[in-house]
Parts: sequence; C-alpha cells; structure tokens
Amino acid sequence: MDSLTPPAPPHPQNTEDDCFPAKNALCGHDEEQHVQNCDWISTLPDDILIEILSLMTISEAAMTGFLSTRWRHVWKKVDHLILDSYTFGMQELEKSRYHENPLLWNDVATKFVHKVNGLLHSRYGNKIKELIIRFPLTSAHASNLDHWIESAIVASTEKLFFDLDNKCCKEGCTICVKGMNAASEPYDFLLGLFFNGRAHSLDELTLFNCSIGTMPANMSGFSYLKSLLLARVSIVDETVSSIMSNCCALEIMVLQYCHLLVHLTASHARLQILVVQFCKSLVYRVLQHASRFAGLTTVMLVLMKPWKEGISSVAYVLKSAPLIEYFGLHGCCKLHQHTQLNITWPEDLILARLYTIIIGGFSGEFELMELVYFLLRSTPALDVFEIDTRAMEPWLARSNEDKLQDDMRCRYAREMAYAHLVPKVPSTVKFHII
Repeated sequence: MDSLTPPAPPHPQNTEDDCFPAKNALCGHDEEQHVQNCDWISTLPDDILIEILSLMTISEAAMTGFLSTRWRHVWKKVDHLILDSYTFGMQELEKSRYHENPLLWNDVATKFVHKVNGLLHSRYGNKIKELIIRFPLTSAHASNLDHWIESAIVASTEKLFFDLDNKCCKEGCTICVKGMNAASEPYDFLLGLFFNGRAHSLDELTLFNCSIGTMPANMSGFSYLKSLLLARVSIVDETVSSIMSNCCALEIMVLQYCHLLVHLTASHARLQILVVQFCKSLVYRVLQHASRFAGLTTVMLVLMKPWKEGISSVAYVLKSAPLIEYFGLHGCCKLHQHTQLNITWPEDLILARLYTIIIGGFSGEFELMELVYFLLRSTPALDVFEIDTRAMEPWLARSNEDKLQDDMRCRYAREMAYAHLVPKVPSTVKFHII
C-alpha cells in the first residue's frame, strides 16, 4: 500500500519575488513607464537646447516657451534672428500687388511690424549676434525701423541685415512709377543712431532699398565695421567717403545699383575687397593715387553704360591696389561701333601679385582688346585668365533687341579671343574662353 501512495511533492524554497508576484510585475511596469515619460531633452544644458532651437524659425522656437517653466525663457537666448514672411507664416504677396492693392499690402505690412515689435520686446536684454529683416517696408514705417535698429544696438548686434526691397520686376516699371507717393519712399537709414561709438559690436552691415543722408560730423559709430554692402541705396559720394574714412576696420565694401554715386574718391588703407556693380553714373578715374587702397586684394567692377569711359579708368583702379590678387571686370554686353577711344595705358605698371583675371561680358571691341593686352603685360605671375562672353546684366533689364543680338555678339567675341588673344597668353596661364 505504501508503494501505491504517491510521494509528497517537495516543499518549494520560497523567494521574495515568488511570494509577491503582483508586486514584482508592478515594479517592472513603473520602471518602464518612468523611462518612457522621462523628459530627457529638458535635462540637456541650455547651450545644446539653444543650438536645437536655432534650427527652427524664431516663431517656432518661441512656441516652446509654453512647454514648461524649463523652456519658458530658453528660446529668448537664440541669437540669430531671421524675420520675414516665412518666419511668421504670413502671406507672400506678389510683386505687382505693392501698388495695385496698397490696402492689402499695408495690412500685411502692419501685421509684420506688430509681430517684429512683439518678438523684440519679449526678448529684450538678450544678445543678438545676427539680425536679418526681410520685408518691403518704406518711410511710412520709419519709427518702427528706427526702434528695431535701436534694439539691435542695445543687444550688441554683430551682423545687421535690412532687406526692404519690394522685389519689383525691374527698375522704372510703370506699376512702380505710377504708384510712387510719399508713403512709398525709401526708408532713411539714420547714421545718427550709431553716434559716439554706440555700435561698437557691429562688424557687418547690409542694406537693401533705403537711403542714407548726410553723415554726422565726427562720426565714430562704425569703428569696428568690417563689411559694408549697400544695394539700391540712395547715397551720395560725400557720404560714402565719410563712412569709409570713419570705418577704420573696414575690409569689404560692396556697392550695387547706387545710381547717385558719381566719383569714388574715398581712400582706405585696410580695405581688401571692393565690389562695384551696376552703378550707372559712377566713374573710377579719380582713383589715381597708389596710397588710396594699398591693402586691396580683390577688385570686382561691373560697368554700366556708357562703359567705355569706365574702361579707360581701369588702369587707375589697378594702380591704387598694388597688392591686388583677383581682378574681375564685366562690360555691358553690347557691341558698339562708335569712334575708338585713345586710351593711354601705363607702361611701367607691374602687378606682381595678380594671379586671377576674369573679364565678363566680353564683346571683342577695340577697347576691351587693348585692356587685355595691357593686363597681360602687367601681370608676370598670372595663373588664371578667363574671358566670358555671356551677359551678366539682369535679363529683365535688357531690351528685346539686346536679347536677339546676344548670340551674334558672343560668336564675334569668341572669334576675336581665339584669333588674337590665344597667341599672346603665356603657356603657363590657364586660359579659358566661354
């Protein structure tokens, strides 16, 4: 009978997990839930969070302030501000609506101004390294623009970029001419706001579609400015000269579509890059003293009509820059059959450091050929020489006649270059004809 009795099961060795299986499962669940709910991003240091927020638009970054108290003020430390229609998710108006529907345009501009004011006010006291504002504002918004500049000065801004261009189809279009009124006049950028060294942190200034009046006496606000770009800016020669003479650290100067300029008479020992493009009335002949731009290494000139007078001034530009390494010149891309100019090219000019020459808009005319011969004689260290027959003028600004004749001009220019320049260019020079 004992053999028929099943043996008793062995007594198990109880453990804490076995005694409380429900508790063990609950603990594992809580731990997993804790890992899932942990806000790891908020534990990152401010520097990393600011770097992440800088990848967003500033309006998107500002929305993170609603996440928690941890995020409330982090976005205000983003120091690169790009403020335009895209930033605020606003309507992009077509070019022509600027004057065709002024009420709609003014309504959108008013909303943009309010948004910028609110944004700058909410982050007042925080440093701004770069402030970019892109929106077609005019003198009607002068008080707000002055306030934004003042905010940039207080925030020790290093790069200030104002693009107030209405992006019109081309200069002189009938829509813009008919719609011009006092409210649509360009904003007057006040240099007086930078008086007495107030812009000590500013090293880059870019202005589109505004005007600059007389510079105050003893101006010292741009002592550390290194780069100045003026495009479609109404400014006269005296003001440019005053700015350059007071910008001791200036290294880059770019002038585009500044049609009030006549004579570029300023001098600057530290200037390294000079770019002058599409300035209708500007003449360069006055640059005839070698000490004016002794530090220039790069010169880029785009000549407007009449361009032959500008060609005769190239030698004076080059004489003012004995250390030049790169020279770019672009003509007006149109064949002329006028009387040839008697240009006297200096025989003793040696540009020992000029390595690269780009001649654009080349049409093969007598004056351009003489210029090339002069450059080849004066550049013993020349390494790269490029002749580009293509047009650089804005396509919309060219007449239909120019467009129709362009193929013929390019073909003639290339024939002249191959026939007369190829034999004269040293074999050591990388010579390209486009």
